[in-house]
Amino acid sequence: MRILVDTSVWIDFFRGTSSREREILAACLDQREYLAISGIIVQEILQGIREDAQYRETFRFLEFFPRVDLQFSDHIEAASIYRQLRKRGLTIRSPIDCLLAALALRCRFLLLHKDRDYSTIARFYPLKLYEESPS
Repeated sequence: MRILVDTSVWIDFFRGTSSREREILAACLDQREYLAISGIIVQEILQGIREDAQYRETFRFLEFFPRVDLQFSDHIEAASIYRQLRKRGLTIRSPIDCLLAALALRCRFLLLHKDRDYSTIARFYPLKLYEESPS
């Protein structure tokens, strides 16, 4: 199973915040599932860390995960996702969610998230969300 983990789940993980998604991530780590990371996710995680020591420790941890790079076509697809949903009267709150959805679609990743916008995207696109897959 190839999984892309959204920033909000990583933040719960690093903060120790209790959530269903954090527990899934911890289980995936224990089972050594294939968890990928992208630059935009790393950026979102790291930019919120105030303490230098925690920043360095978190960065070293994230360096071990396989990286999947965004392509120019992902940005075009993200814009299309946003526009098409907007035409249906649905506004995605973060353009980054559209970008990560486009990346997950292109790379055929399951997306582990805790953001309702991904569920909206998945209603109209073949985005595979982690909770939809059998465990």
